[in-house]
Amino acid sequence: MPVGVWLLGMLAAWLCRVPVRVYVVRGFRIETATGWRRRLFRSLEWVAIRCANHVVFNSRSLMAVGTSVECRDKVAEYIDAGVTCPILYPLMPDIKPVVDAFA
Repeated sequence: MPVGVWLLGMLAAWLCRVPVRVYVVRGFRIETATGWRRRLFRSLEWVAIRCANHVVFNSRSLMAVGTSVECRDKVAEYIDAGVTCPILYPLMPDIKPVVDAFA
């Protein structure tokens, strides 16, 4: 999706006072950009996030991979950084150890 489309949609929703505005960040454009492009993406992202009521980050770099204890510790880091609703999606046949680790 072109960069301006999501920003235009968020601005339009904010201006029209849409009551629930969810901005989904799919990956991080800023991580791969450098120089003026990085500054531009950071500024556009800032505006889009400010227009939203809720922001959902969906990126492979936010995955917690490892043992149940390692995953629990990683999720704790995300919560300390401001994540309010982590989503757990165990990718193993026996999810009991994961449930026990987060219980």
